[in-house]
Amino acid sequence: MPVNQSPIHTTPMAATDGRLFLRDREVDEAAALIRAAARTLDRLVGSATARSGLLSAELDILIELHDRSVGDVSRLRVSLGAPKQSLMRNLALLEAKGLIKRRIASADRRRRIVELTEAGLELAGAAVDQRRDMLRQVLIAAGPEAALGARRFLEGVIARDSKPRDSKR
Repeated sequence: MPVNQSPIHTTPMAATDGRLFLRDREVDEAAALIRAAARTLDRLVGSATARSGLLSAELDILIELHDRSVGDVSRLRVSLGAPKQSLMRNLALLEAKGLIKRRIASADRRRRIVELTEAGLELAGAAVDQRRDMLRQVLIAAGPEAALGARRFLEGVIARDSKPRDSKR
């Protein structure tokens, strides 16, 4: 199979018959495509920083900080979905490598702010540039309507996770 070809095969009928797109098989195929796309993005971003020796979780932190400029440790933990201990350990490793710096927030001394250093910005920037170029090519090929639909879909998935949980579960 060619490297760029998806190993997931969608049902042709689902694309033409709107009534079939919510069948279990199509939903399962969509979930498999999302996981495969996430792995592809991880590999692509990882290849841009392979020589750095960073762990995937460390790279995730750098990219999140790159996308947001400066991060509060609590907000960073929530956006990454990382346990506090793991995040703190990875932040310490990144700080020791000179890729981030941490400081106490001036307005609220209980908050810790995390920023990329120049080296961190350069490393994360290379990964983000590669991710952006690949996503831009895919979005252009899909067209504006499909790109908007994909964005709505992904925002819907994220929104489902951020809704309050039923306390009886």
